[in-house]
Amino acid sequence: MDKDKERVGHIIDAIEQISKIKVKLNYDAFVSDLAAKWALVKLVEIIGEACIKINPETKEKYNDVKWKQIAGTRHILVHDYNIIDFPLLWEILEKEIPVLQEQMNNIYNSNN
Repeated sequence: MDKDKERVGHIIDAIEQISKIKVKLNYDAFVSDLAAKWALVKLVEIIGEACIKINPETKEKYNDVKWKQIAGTRHILVHDYNIIDFPLLWEILEKEIPVLQEQMNNIYNSNN
């Protein structure tokens, strides 16, 4: 779990950075502010990459986390960057990231 805890820490750090950027934005500002938009894309990519590297045993133990969907999102952002669905990404930032933050904090603070 040590490497997994480190990766969960990376996810938590990325989520904190997302929160710092996103607090200043509504959807219109998100799509028009290129620096903020691409910074958020990169942070979601980092979350996805860290999730991919989490051990299968940890993923099984914490099976309420949407590990496959997170990895799939990362794959799209990295490999299909030219067709990113920004309204969907905004929805992920609004609805899924707060849930993920709570899940990652719980994993990080667990005694495993």
